[in-house]
Parts: sequence; structure tokens; C-alpha cells
Amino acid sequence: MRPIFAVSALLVTAGAFAQSDIEITKPIEKNVPIHQAKPQTHGVYQSIPSQPVTLMGVNLSEQAWTKLDERISDVAQSPSTLKAPSCEGKQVGCFNTQLGMNNVPVLNQGPHGACATFANTAAIDAALNRGEYTSQLCHLQLGRKLEKYGYNPSGWNGSLGPIVLGQIQAFGVVSKRTEADTGCGGATSYPSDDTLPGKEMSLKEFHEVSESLSETIGWTSLLDIHNAFVDKTDPNHTLAAVKNSLRQKDRLTFGVILFGLDKGVAGASGEYKVENDTWVLTPEITEDILKRKNYGGHEMIITGYNDFAVATDPHGYQQRGLLTIRNSWGNKIGNGGDFYMSYDYFKLLVMEVQRIRGEE
Repeated sequence: MRPIFAVSALLVTAGAFAQSDIEITKPIEKNVPIHQAKPQTHGVYQSIPSQPVTLMGVNLSEQAWTKLDERISDVAQSPSTLKAPSCEGKQVGCFNTQLGMNNVPVLNQGPHGACATFANTAAIDAALNRGEYTSQLCHLQLGRKLEKYGYNPSGWNGSLGPIVLGQIQAFGVVSKRTEADTGCGGATSYPSDDTLPGKEMSLKEFHEVSESLSETIGWTSLLDIHNAFVDKTDPNHTLAAVKNSLRQKDRLTFGVILFGLDKGVAGASGEYKVENDTWVLTPEITEDILKRKNYGGHEMIITGYNDFAVATDPHGYQQRGLLTIRNSWGNKIGNGGDFYMSYDYFKLLVMEVQRIRGEE
């Protein structure tokens, strides 16, 4: 068996001290609409009161903004979402691969900015095929201790995929059962309010109840945040690598910049299955990008893709080619907790991508 993180640890270390074009800043609180089923005779969904969610605040360098402007121009000239994509050969699942989440339920990070922790632990659980197994609470409580004596964020107010996965590499994970039976930092369940539970967890305390995943899980960086907005990075290659990973039955976690946070559901204003379940590029989103306003960062899981799936934007235009996304805002937001993202949106605004492997 291959040891966990054998390849990716080198990738993270190589860029560890490089200046990134993206900086995590103060979290952003937003209210997003909840959906529930209507009687069949009256349509499918109706909007009811909203739920608070927290996004990562991000600052972009001037180089990153310049690259975004260039990519917007490229999309305007040749929008891939309006063409029928193709792929080489006749391999099974070439045009449509959907992995789902292996009985891992839709998680809810609540009002905390813990998206990176929730996305990566849920993807690991799907690869483990044990259902909901890993404790986000314990991982975050250890993060508080590491933040106090180091330079990485705890994860409660935002983080990045490689940071979360690196912590799991070094210290392992704690099971949900252990969380409930023993507790982590004085707490036995993830908080439903915006307060931090209990106290930070020491390395000794964590080690006594944790387990290593070195024989069962591995990951590889497909796009490092230091390379997201540089000339040598081709977003088309990133999307192709994502599709190839899915065809090989591996899910991916990714960080993305969401623009138009006051539109739809945190900028998701397109419709594929239900209203506001798809992030698509619209004139309003493009305007926010060009004006450098109304945006934040978020981390989610890619569970599938469909080259011929079509989402409709608020103006009635259709955009073809969608990634299937598992979010961590509970099952009452989006399509039962799932969302979708157009290929153009992903290629324009993706910050980082990690491939999560289950070791057979």
C-alpha cells in the first residue's frame, strides 16, 4: 500500500514559503434561502426563511485580478458552456460520471467558517466507505492549539484543503463515536451556534484518541493555490484532470471564489434541478468580478460531472457542462445539499484542487 500523502506532502512543502496571490482574511457572514418541497400540484420548491452561513474572506493580488480579467475575456470570446464538449477515445463514463458520497450524509458547518474541514473530512469518509465517520469537532479543537503555537489557521474561520489534509497526515483523525463518548476539548458535539465550544485540544489529548489513516487514504494536489492565477496554469487542463480523477472513482475537494454573494444562494443563481442550485457566469457576476466586489471563498467536494447537463441562468440562457458539488450547508439548501457549477465558472474562479484516494 502507498503511504498517505507521499506525493502531496512534497508539493505542499515546495510552495510553503512562497507568496500566494490569494490571502485568507476575516470571514464573511451571509444569509442564504432554505428550500422545502411544495405539494406536487404547486411546483417543486418554495423559498422559506434563510439560514446563516459563513464564507472565507479572501484578498487577491494585482496579478490575480489581471489574470481574472484575461480569463473573462477568453470566456466571452469562446464560451465552452455553449459547445458540446468531447473527449478522446470511447472510455466508459467519458461524458457523465457521478460518484455520489458513499452514504455520507449532507453535513452542516453551521455559522462557522469551517468549510475546508467539512469538505475534506467528508471526502475522506466517502473514500473510507464507512458512512459519517470522522469528527470535524476534534480536528478543529486540535487546530486551535496548533494555531496558538504555529502559523496555520485553526479552521474555525477558514482554511485551505492542503492545510486540513496536512494536519490529518501528521496527527490522524478521531471518530464520531469517540467524539460523543470521550469528547474533544471539553465538547462532545459540533456547535449549532456561533460560539467556540469547550477549549483547544492538546497534541497529547488528540493522540490518545486518534487513529492514523496511512493505510487507507491518500491525496494529491491537482492545483496549488500558489499556481491558481499564473500564466503557466491552464484551467482547461485542471478541468480535464478533475474529470479524469472522477472517472477513476476519486472525489476531489476544491476551493473557489464565489462572486455575487447577494444573488441567489451565495451567487448560485442558475437552475439545473431546483432554483438557485448552480453557479453560472452571468452579466451580473461578471460585473462584480470586473468591479472587484461582493465575493468570498468557499471549499466543497466535486462528486461528478456531466458534459451535456444544462443549467438555465436568470436571463433564460442555457449553459452546458456541469460539475456536481456536495456542499456543507445542510440538506435544506440547494438540491438537497448538492449544488452544480458550470465548467466556465470553475475554470475562471477555482483556487485549489485536491484528489482524495481510497487505498485498496
